[in-house]
Amino acid sequence: MAALVTGKYIDSDQLRDALTRETYMAIFDDDNTGDERLVNDVRLNMVIDGAEGEVDSYLITNRALPLPPVVNPAVDRMVRRSCLEFAMSLSWEAHPEYIRQYGENSRVKILWERATLRMQRVKEGRQELPDQDQQNAKPTTQGGLVLDEGPRTIVTSSDGTSNGDGF
Repeated sequence: MAALVTGKYIDSDQLRDALTRETYMAIFDDDNTGDERLVNDVRLNMVIDGAEGEVDSYLITNRALPLPPVVNPAVDRMVRRSCLEFAMSLSWEAHPEYIRQYGENSRVKILWERATLRMQRVKEGRQELPDQDQQNAKPTTQGGLVLDEGPRTIVTSSDGTSNGDGF
């Protein structure tokens, strides 16, 4: 088997399975050896790192980073799925001729947009990460209603300069 490239959220085996072995080898086996141990590890690391950076860029404001590594089953399914979709899109960019030859343009675009929309919903607080502890999560302000329980002052003059004889 191939040397395992492991990132925070995904690894090379998960990417291979998501792409299918044939597509994975077409993209990462530059010398056409057919041997998974001889794939371009530099490009593979760049793809996984780029995908994880994309995910982190959405999580950085409202989640403690880094999330647990992929060897820990606590990595959220939504994070892992988004990371895989970003990685699949970035993988195909490594060989644009493969995309043109096999008509993968629309698939690449759909995967990227789906992952982006999912991560935007998470960032905006419209979608939760289902595998994270929601009971103990600290709320973050993403806009909306802010309540102030402080003292109130009523200004009755039309020009705003008087609040009622030195109140």
